[in-house]
Amino acid sequence: MLVISLFKGLETLFKHGLVMSPASLTMKANTLGDNCDKLVQVWKGKCELQVAKKNCFGVMKDHLQQLTFLPQLPNTNDVKEFLSQLKQPTANSCASEICANSKDYGTLDLSGLNLCCNFSSKSVLDGTLSVLLYRGVEKDVVIQCLEEISLQGTNEAGILDALTCCIESKHEFPSYQIIGDNLDLDVKVRHMDSENKNKSFHWFNLVAFKDQVSGNHLPDVHEKTLNDVPISAFLPSKEDMLHLKEDFVVLWSRVIVKYMKAFAFLQRAVIYHIRHAYSQIMTEAVEEVDIIHIGKHASPYIYHCFQCY
Repeated sequence: MLVISLFKGLETLFKHGLVMSPASLTMKANTLGDNCDKLVQVWKGKCELQVAKKNCFGVMKDHLQQLTFLPQLPNTNDVKEFLSQLKQPTANSCASEICANSKDYGTLDLSGLNLCCNFSSKSVLDGTLSVLLYRGVEKDVVIQCLEEISLQGTNEAGILDALTCCIESKHEFPSYQIIGDNLDLDVKVRHMDSENKNKSFHWFNLVAFKDQVSGNHLPDVHEKTLNDVPISAFLPSKEDMLHLKEDFVVLWSRVIVKYMKAFAFLQRAVIYHIRHAYSQIMTEAVEEVDIIHIGKHASPYIYHCFQCY
């Protein structure tokens, strides 16, 4: 009933030329908030692209290092010629066909054979492309990585040297944890008038911490599917049982010195945290970072977004 009355009131005001039509107001309300996170999405896309390039460079380097038995690997000039063919819209590389039918056909490892008679720069680059596509790297990312490689050094520079320069020029993106909590506060006045009214505050506090341990080095490629993994792989091995017993020793010692008074004098010798690869770095204080500092140093796009909000 209230909505109908409001709609009739808007129609009356529209007839007198005081407001927009109800249909225009509804259309405008539906478009409010569109693309409000456009700049953040652009920054997110740039970060994801850098991670994808790093993965592409890593896979490419591992593959080319297995071909060092060849008389000569392609140079940057060969990469430029291969790029010109790869960018043609009508060119369909056989690498994509191989990847599409990889489930139907088996593969044969010939890396140990010195096939010098069949060696050519184009065949090496075609094989590298097929490996990258099979490992889940998108074709656009491959093209951008090859463009960066072609710009390194002279035209006769080796592809491995150019690839190493590209990898060294890439920097790690720091990761952060942004933690927030809301604060709702109602301030009521004793004597209320037109100027002194009850106030309702709704605040949200954000705190950012820099991650001490980063997982960016972990691979995103699934080497096997769950159907290919045997059930025995999930059972604990002898080494797993030994590590479990070592962890239990740490836990039992904490319980013994706490609840058995005869062993209380050994509290200083007890290890209270199970040691792991990051034990030392986790003892350091977590670095608290200003959110504006994150945006200013990570990307100008996200810095602008933080200023807007």
